[in-house]
Amino acid sequence: MQLTIITINYNNIDGFIKTAESIKNQIYKEFEWIVIDGGSNDGFINKISSYRNLITNLVSEKDKGIYDAMNKGITLSSGKYLHFLNSGDVYHDDLVLKSIFTKENDCDYIYGNANFINQKKIIKKIYPLKLDMYFFFTDNICHQSLFFKKDLFDRFGLYNIQYKICSDWIFLLETIIRNNSSYKKYDLVVVDYDTTGVSSLNQDKNLYERRLYFAQNFKPFLSDYDELRTFKNDKLYSIAQKLKTRKFLFGFYLKIGELLQKLSK
Repeated sequence: MQLTIITINYNNIDGFIKTAESIKNQIYKEFEWIVIDGGSNDGFINKISSYRNLITNLVSEKDKGIYDAMNKGITLSSGKYLHFLNSGDVYHDDLVLKSIFTKENDCDYIYGNANFINQKKIIKKIYPLKLDMYFFFTDNICHQSLFFKKDLFDRFGLYNIQYKICSDWIFLLETIIRNNSSYKKYDLVVVDYDTTGVSSLNQDKNLYERRLYFAQNFKPFLSDYDELRTFKNDKLYSIAQKLKTRKFLFGFYLKIGELLQKLSK
């Protein structure tokens, strides 16, 4: 099996139906679909009967949060690659999976771009070809834009459920930056991402957890992290982004280089 799609859900039947329709309409059909529901009380089980023929494995029970639910899906999966498409999120078009999985792939990660959807506008997020420490200190890849080789979770373990919002960011930092996992970008929009999700609505907690991670795991570098996060909010950073040049970021990259040297020792 090339691909396992994992959908987690809790009391979001309308969002789930949107996601299910998106999966059903994919031209590429060589996947299994695992649904992990957190014990919804909105009639979820009865209301998804028309999609049961698409669902390979369905679990509905209380969990310890979104990453506990994702870990359940990972454990049940058998695909070479895993894709997390949560309730409310949809594939950008019907050709997304065909565009990726009719080609030869063997990188640890495959990723593309994302559309962030809210009630007022659509923001297209274009991710870089190179994923470096600078990127992860100041940003992250939308979880639903990533396809993970399942072997990553065998080698590095499941998501750390101590962190409720940013465990996926931590996993990418540990695997790509610390352990040099391979990756490949496809120049397409993978997902239309529902910005009413947990992580989108809890940005302050997200940043708090990221800082907590550094305090617990890289305490000598915590001041570096704070400095780099502060720099992103500086007007100079905004000017550099608008001008599409990195000349203004020269000092910042020197700091990144120093940090990478420390991490490699």
